Amino acid sequence: MKSPSRLIARAAVFLSLFLRPAGPAIAAGPATREITLEVSELTTSDVAVSPDGAWVAFTLLGHVFRVPVAGGRAEQLTFGIGYEREPVFSPDGKSLAFVSDREGNPSVFLLDLGTRKLQQLSKDPVAAHPAFFPDGSAVVYVRLAAQSTAHGPDPEWMAGEIRRKLLGGDSAEILTAAPASQFSGLFFLPDKRLAWVSVVQEPNARERSSRIQVLETKGQSASAQVLRAVAGVVDRVALSPSGRSVVVRRRRNDEQGPEELVEVPLGPGAERTLATLPGGLPGRRWRPAHAVLKDAVLVAEKGALRRYPLSGGEPSELKFGASVKLELLEPAAALADAGSRTPPILSISEAPSGALVFASLGNVYRQPARGTAEALPLGPGLHRDPALSPDGETVAFVTRLSGKEALRILDKGKTAPRALLEGGDYASPSFSASGDSIVFEERVKGGSRIVVLPVKGGTPRTLVEGLQPGTRPQLSQDGKSVTYTSRNAVLRLPLTGGRPRTATRLPWPVRDAVFSPDGKLLMWHRNREVFQALAGELTTKSSSKSTGKDPVDAFGFSPKSDAFLLSSGGRVFRQVLATGKRTEVPVKLPAKGGKNELRPVLLKRVRLFDPVGRTVGAETTLLLENGRISRRGDAEGPMPKGAIVLDAEGRVALPGLVDSAVDSQKADLQALLAEGVTTVRDAGGSVADVRSLAARAELPGEALPRIVAGGEVLEYLAPEVWNSYQAIGPEDVAAAAARVRTQGLPYLALSRSLSDDLSNLAAREAAKAGVSTVWETMTAESLVRAVTRGAGLLEGTPGPEPLGADLLGLLGKTKRFWIPNGGTVPPDAPAHLVAARAKGAAETVRALREAGWPLLPASAGHPGRTVHTELEGFVAAGATPLEALAFATLDASRALGLTDSGTLEKGMRADLLLLEADPTNDIRNAARVFRVIRNGTVFDPATLGPR
Repeated sequence: MKSPSRLIARAAVFLSLFLRPAGPAIAAGPATREITLEVSELTTSDVAVSPDGAWVAFTLLGHVFRVPVAGGRAEQLTFGIGYEREPVFSPDGKSLAFVSDREGNPSVFLLDLGTRKLQQLSKDPVAAHPAFFPDGSAVVYVRLAAQSTAHGPDPEWMAGEIRRKLLGGDSAEILTAAPASQFSGLFFLPDKRLAWVSVVQEPNARERSSRIQVLETKGQSASAQVLRAVAGVVDRVALSPSGRSVVVRRRRNDEQGPEELVEVPLGPGAERTLATLPGGLPGRRWRPAHAVLKDAVLVAEKGALRRYPLSGGEPSELKFGASVKLELLEPAAALADAGSRTPPILSISEAPSGALVFASLGNVYRQPARGTAEALPLGPGLHRDPALSPDGETVAFVTRLSGKEALRILDKGKTAPRALLEGGDYASPSFSASGDSIVFEERVKGGSRIVVLPVKGGTPRTLVEGLQPGTRPQLSQDGKSVTYTSRNAVLRLPLTGGRPRTATRLPWPVRDAVFSPDGKLLMWHRNREVFQALAGELTTKSSSKSTGKDPVDAFGFSPKSDAFLLSSGGRVFRQVLATGKRTEVPVKLPAKGGKNELRPVLLKRVRLFDPVGRTVGAETTLLLENGRISRRGDAEGPMPKGAIVLDAEGRVALPGLVDSAVDSQKADLQALLAEGVTTVRDAGGSVADVRSLAARAELPGEALPRIVAGGEVLEYLAPEVWNSYQAIGPEDVAAAAARVRTQGLPYLALSRSLSDDLSNLAAREAAKAGVSTVWETMTAESLVRAVTRGAGLLEGTPGPEPLGADLLGLLGKTKRFWIPNGGTVPPDAPAHLVAARAKGAAETVRALREAGWPLLPASAGHPGRTVHTELEGFVAAGATPLEALAFATLDASRALGLTDSGTLEKGMRADLLLLEADPTNDIRNAARVFRVIRNGTVFDPATLGPR
């Protein structure tokens, strides 16, 4: 670790070269509305005390208020759409500085309490921890180099620098900075020296510790001196009235436990614990700031502003009341997934004979130069990622069957494939130039690795690991290296070992990079656009060009490297490199299925669940024809020819259940169907991949649920979701919102990796485009930001603390859709935090249900979780069984913009399930599925064979 004495100006200049420039202010756009809430308690808050001790400033639902120190009626000081935090009074008490994202980036603002004039002081990627100079002439703050995400900034690990902004000055001056260091909790000592706290990890230490440091200046040089070391993690500091000690909030054991409110002398002397505060989950960020009164410490805790006496004893409450005015972006309604008239063509390649090999509909096809495509004899399962051998005769591919994957190969002249590897998570196989080896990506816990394997069998060898998904590895023509993508670079790694060599230097992420067979050309994906460049020593932005603005699903080179193939929306094009001429290559998928293949089904003596009235009716009949409900009730009518008659014997029929968050590329879809799930929302996979599989699910007789592409996932540079749409600037955000609209997708999902300015901009761009947004809400801050910025669907449960009356009041006036995700906890979290999270999640779900929010069940890829365990959780939180079933049917369908499912009315899709027992009084009976009917075909869940 570097010494504090090395915090010098040269390091600050070095750091500033890598800081992302501030984004532009968000322009006025879509319509908003205003709501008013009466609040007397809060969920979380930063607090500050005026110099004269008369006023307390605090944050509430993302705005700044002030109240007399004795309590009473609080006054709202900030308005509009923005989230404010960390208020601090000026030395004369006439103004407040705070951090706000109202203009995009979290920036420092100055509010004149007399005139109410608001001034933006900083324009940085992320600003935090403002403090006034003792004479009031300037504000110091931390300029953070990393991104502020939907979970809030993490001040412990963000590299940054301390800056001083003179009030009335034009630019901010760097006071001190250091690469790979951080600063938080800025404050001034009585002798006017600037101090702060830094968290460090000493070598071989079991836990982190903190250092309270002070800035020492001598002439033109500056250095940091340690005043006091503090065990544990400290990120908030408040100077005591005497100035000889500080009060800090401390966490021990790497955040896995309660927080302590501790008085720490700045000189010799022992620490003194004042109180123990509830702890948070590992990774919980941005602890609220506390403040010191004359004789007590003021902390927002357990829904109230509490005073903890400095002399010890029980806390007292600072009671307040406030009328809160909030401006909200109006949410757009979710668009129904429009799908595609023709299934997307994926993983396309060309054989020397001119034949095309590609994936579509969960199959692998070969289409001769002239003729119709034929599915290869690959056996049962869903097949993807085909790769051709150099001679075009052998195909490697990935099969998923019953939720398990295998890397397989169909050898030349064979009628059945053989397995190379089984039980892993495989992607993007590619043959060597000699055809005797295959390189592929294997996704493992913590990332991905690239593996090479002999085609004839043998021991796989890992070449590189610790990568992000989506590497598309490729062996070089000479067989001496492997190329792969990693974030914004294409890398070459010698097979003999050593460090990889960079082949590109690009300002944005790279995906699916592949070299032509002759090694002279490089192509790659950037979002849905494809670029190409000569494969020289180093490919840059200026040396590359786009192949066109049309969204591309897949691409590949011709065997002679004289052309490349592109697929877009089910169409395939061949473009000659020498001339740039592009022609369409007609793809003819074999006809399969048709409405006349569906036999009518007559259900007799069936009791129908009505999710609107939340009732179960008397016995009746239901006729299903051509995948729809054609007749309901005992009305006379001819019996359709060849109809299947099924006597329900008084069983209850439900509309098919909806699983609102599924990875359709990895989930065991037949197992979901057996549970009665007839519709799934894919929560972030490639739209083309999802829609290809969705088209397969619509074929008559397919034992698959309906698959809805949940929307585009918008992320920053480092993706958490493979095949997301990555944004590094405003133009990307606008393009993503427009793309969701033109593709007819339900949502634009805003990843927590997005910076505040980009997520704020995305919310406005989506609203202007009439597109709904999905926000992940794991903290109180992200919840407020999501609701006020027009989110139509929320995912995740804030916690572990229950929501306060302020947030509950906000939720009560803004009905949207919510996927609680069971109150997810990290798999390695300690038992007491798991219990706290579960308790907090149950209370949150109860509060949401009482506020009238539709709760959508989702398995979300978590082991052991199903739609039914979610429904049981909803009932445990106070919902009736019929209410919970309405959540999983009608409400979940409406959340996806689906108007043809969710009820059992005439004309609706024939997606339903019959139960062995009545769920009216016991929600567990909803899991006792007797038969599932999907798209008009009856399945036995025990075998999932059509009857």
